[in-house]
Amino acid sequence: MFNYKKVAYVGLAVATVGSSAILLTSSVGAMANPSKLSLAADLAQTFHLNQATVQTTIAQYHSTHPHHKKIDYSQRLAAEVKKGKITSAQEQAIMTEHTQIMNSLSGLKNETPAQKQATIKSTHAIAKAWAKTNNVPVGLLFAHHPRKSHR
Repeated sequence: MFNYKKVAYVGLAVATVGSSAILLTSSVGAMANPSKLSLAADLAQTFHLNQATVQTTIAQYHSTHPHHKKIDYSQRLAAEVKKGKITSAQEQAIMTEHTQIMNSLSGLKNETPAQKQATIKSTHAIAKAWAKTNNVPVGLLFAHHPRKSHR
């Protein structure tokens, strides 16, 4: 004779053990890999390496590859003058306007996301108008490093 109670108890036991196993593995995985790990820590943990060695290797890579080096804003503008894209008078005007833009954007940390977006949009519109009036590429007002061409 077939006993439905025994089948129900066995099924409940299997479901309980299975769900416990799933919860246990997901919580252990979450503890072992928190979302705030650095790149070096994450790589070291994933590939079972020494974290200090991985961090040193990443730092060495960034220091030896020129596309990771930051170029000073004034150097960028000086290069544009040297190329003949802007004049030295425009360079000084751009530096002044850039400083004003950065000052107007300095208080964004205390604003809500909607306020930040509105402030950035209005500042960008003002910068575009200024650039058009002064015959200056608008990208030079906001750019802090040159864009690499991938051609």
